Amino acid sequence: MIRFGYHERGKALDGHVIAKVEVLDKDICQLKCYYNDDCVSYNFGPNETGGEICELNNSTDRQHLKSKENFIFQETEVGYICY
Repeated sequence: MIRFGYHERGKALDGHVIAKVEVLDKDICQLKCYYNDDCVSYNFGPNETGGEICELNNSTDRQHLKSKENFIFQETEVGYICY
């Protein structure tokens, strides 16, 4: 199970992007992160063509957060279901 926890508006993680994908909305960005085993956070915001871009990150190191207008940085939280 994966949840999305800590987030920060107006920021993006710099130097740890492992994939960039054009998406329709933030929910699809979260799915892209969920299905990528190396993704532990993402940056989501507008791209140059007027659409939305999803940047998958392999880090959550908040020391590398940079100001990026209209973006959202969000971390994943991995949990386990016990039966």
